[in-house]
Amino acid sequence: MAFDAKTPLALYKANLELLMRIGALLQENRQRWTKLGVAGTDDAIQRTLAQTEKLLTTNDWTSLAAMPGDSFWKNLEPDASLRGNLETAVNNQTTFAKGLNDAFAAWRDHCADVIRSAGGTIPTTFAVTARVNVAKPPAAKKAAVKKPAAKKRAAARKPAAKKAATKKAPKKKARARR
Repeated sequence: MAFDAKTPLALYKANLELLMRIGALLQENRQRWTKLGVAGTDDAIQRTLAQTEKLLTTNDWTSLAAMPGDSFWKNLEPDASLRGNLETAVNNQTTFAKGLNDAFAAWRDHCADVIRSAGGTIPTTFAVTARVNVAKPPAAKKAAVKKPAAKKRAAARKPAAKKAATKKAPKKKARARR
C-alpha cells in the first residue's frame, strides 16, 4: 500500500482554516462588544454631565438635598437604552454562535470530503454514549474498596492494639480554711 501524504496535509490545512475562521469570529465579536461598551460609557458620561450641570445650576438647599433621591428613582425606571443594550448583547452572542456553528459545519464537510477522496468512509451519524464521571473513575473506586484476601487474613490474625495507659491528673488538695 502506498503512503498518501496529501490526506494528512489536507486535513492539517482544514484545521488551520478552522482556526483562522474562529480567530476572525472572536475578533468580530470583541469589536461588537467594544462598541456596546463604548455606547454604554457614552450614556453614563452624558448622565453624569447632566447631573453635574443640574448641581451647578441649583440655588437652594432643598432641591439640592432632593437630587440623590430623584436620581435613584430615575435609575429604577425602565430605560430604553438598557433594553437596547440587552437586545444588542443577545444579538452579538447569537451572531457569534451562528458563525461558530457555520465554521464547524464547513470544517466537518471539508474534512469529510478529504477523507472520502482518499478512499475512506465516514459514518453518517455519531452516537455519543460515554459519560464523564468527574469524581473518581470506576476503576479507582473498586480498587479503593477491595483488599486482597491475604491482607484481610493478616489483619484478622493481628491482636488488637492495647490502649496506652493514661495518667490521671493528681487531685488538688483542699485548702483548709481558717
